Amino acid sequence: MADVLHPRDVSRDIFSATVGSIFCCYTGQPFDTVKVRMQTNPELYSSIYKTATTTMGEEGIKAFWKGAVPTAMGMAAENAMAFGVNEALKRAFPDPNKDQFDHNGAQRRPCYY
Repeated sequence: MADVLHPRDVSRDIFSATVGSIFCCYTGQPFDTVKVRMQTNPELYSSIYKTATTTMGEEGIKAFWKGAVPTAMGMAAENAMAFGVNEALKRAFPDPNKDQFDHNGAQRRPCYY
């Protein structure tokens, strides 16, 4: 059990999940902003291009990332927990068949020299 909760491993898992979540949020937020505007006001925003140009013209580039901070915080918390628990379980219950297959998926045969 001590190997499962090794502080370095747990820190790495949580840090990686947090950084990945933040990058994912800030990459996808402009698309989500356009989608939500089209859903909530279809008369004004009738196409992706019109939504993007209207938003950019009226509010500037920063408008595409409105609401990104709370979204990033939520995603970071959710994924830190999910990936942290998943990696801890993988350390606690390692795959006994992990080394039985090569990189092509073929079963390895023991070598007797």
